[in-house]
Amino acid sequence: MKVAIVLAAGGSSRMGRPKPLLPWGERTLVEAQVRGLQPHVDRVVVVVGAGEEAVRRVLPRSALVVTAPDWERTGPSDSARLGLAAVPEARVALVTPVDVVPAPASWLLPLLCAGGTAVPVSPEGRRGHPILLAGDALARLRSSDPLPEGLRTLLNGAREVPVPSPLVAEDFDTPGAYEAIRRAALGPDALEVLVDAEHGHASYTWRPGLSERDLAAWFRGVDATDGATDRWMAVDLVGTIRPVPPAELDAFRAAWIGGTRWTAHVHTVDDSWLRAPDGRELRPWLADEVQVEALRRRRQAVEDVWEAAVGVETPDELEEILARCPLPLERWLDVDLSWHRLGVGVGRVLGEARALRAVQRLDLSGNGVGPDDARALVDSPHFGASWLTFHDGLEQEVVAILARAPSVTRIDLGKAGVVHTR
Repeated sequence: MKVAIVLAAGGSSRMGRPKPLLPWGERTLVEAQVRGLQPHVDRVVVVVGAGEEAVRRVLPRSALVVTAPDWERTGPSDSARLGLAAVPEARVALVTPVDVVPAPASWLLPLLCAGGTAVPVSPEGRRGHPILLAGDALARLRSSDPLPEGLRTLLNGAREVPVPSPLVAEDFDTPGAYEAIRRAALGPDALEVLVDAEHGHASYTWRPGLSERDLAAWFRGVDATDGATDRWMAVDLVGTIRPVPPAELDAFRAAWIGGTRWTAHVHTVDDSWLRAPDGRELRPWLADEVQVEALRRRRQAVEDVWEAAVGVETPDELEEILARCPLPLERWLDVDLSWHRLGVGVGRVLGEARALRAVQRLDLSGNGVGPDDARALVDSPHFGASWLTFHDGLEQEVVAILARAPSVTRIDLGKAGVVHTR
């Protein structure tokens, strides 16, 4: 189970007003944190302290709220422990303070695919938030062990995940820092992206606040006809990529002033339009709804491939089916390939398939997995499963090979018992 923990118990003394209730777009900051995390985890926990009642009033009902009774005398690591204790079944935890830029999907997905404890890193090499805790780090947070450097203690040896934005490492303790970071993250615009997944439409609503400079936006692939050229209308508010024809700009200005919605029909929701032609990152937190829908469709496509793979009878069939899989962006699947008797080569086929990136638990009972298959699995860049099952047992050599994989925490050998590797 994946849980996200938002640390919102502090007194905000330097800010002069409660940080969780600071405006962020059309929501409060704590709301934006919860809404951004919800699509990627099973539960969001918010740890509150100062101004508890006011914070509770703005939170969605789906959030689990935990009170830190000694918030004045405790720190973030104590709040994180309280939040984790509220969800004892959690196996992975995203932890973020409230006073940072709410992480968009493009920051969260690489973290969740890291295969263990991880921390995002800015282009300048600075560590940021949220952090991802799993395995030993999560166990230590659950325990009463002292954390001399707070949550940083848990990040020794953590995988560093590059994020193409300096904002991932920023936080704000003062009004000046908050205003600067809010402007950098949200800009002077107020772009609202609405996705109608059922009918495949996206609407962009512009509200007053856009400067004349930012009206010099660019439009990519807008085409009223049905066909392969249909694209989302992408707007770059970071800077002009190409000159906009005057007629196009005038039409846009008129529509903006009149509050008209620009709507483009789409056949396939994906996130390709979030990148400018020169590769610069746009502002993905303005379009998380699009990324979430893209992720849902991608998840379904990956699940369909693995469902088809369950019926295979030979390694060649398995290889052919897995080749159809789009690149998974998460690791969540329990895959049962038991008693297919695929024999020698199953490890190579699985190891070469990017579909393996989606697999959290894998049952290969009855497939005759040998040392070469085991090596092909653990040496694969796609392998990151934490739980392996072989109800027919394994040779000790094979167990030793599989146990060396950093992601593997449990190998179930049926009647021969369970090997806990870490």
